[in-house]
Amino acid sequence: MAIGNTKIVLQKNICYMKYPTLLLLYLFSCSRGPEPFLHGIDKCAACHETIQNTRYGGELITVKGKVLKFDSIECLLKYYKEHEFTGEGYTWILVADYSKPGALINVNGAIFIRQVNLKDRPESRLIAVSKMEYSSSYLKKYPKTRGMYWKEVLWNITYH
Repeated sequence: MAIGNTKIVLQKNICYMKYPTLLLLYLFSCSRGPEPFLHGIDKCAACHETIQNTRYGGELITVKGKVLKFDSIECLLKYYKEHEFTGEGYTWILVADYSKPGALINVNGAIFIRQVNLKDRPESRLIAVSKMEYSSSYLKKYPKTRGMYWKEVLWNITYH
């Protein structure tokens, strides 16, 4: 009988050891962060075109850990506004830093600029740069540009 009780106790201890491990694995697998753009492979979640240029676009990362990639800020805006009231929450809203291709910045740390003549991307009108980059060099190069914060972009920009 003592051997039988020992087995039961051992089995209970193994169960207690398995469940916290599985719980930790589950928690870490669901907490995903930003992913780099895979040039020519990733598809835009809004327009389904292949992402060709890493200077534009952005990512939405859902509470569940799903990473949605976009080929332009306009596409990100379109998707965000269309899904705003569906209850799908986002842990990250990131945009590509125009001055550093491949780099992503949080929308709250970005300045958005409406450009008219983008030679490599004529259909896109919005770019994002970090607040520091905007104040230190971008304003000096283009003194007539006016930067916008994320809340202004949400209210004022219509997407194509």
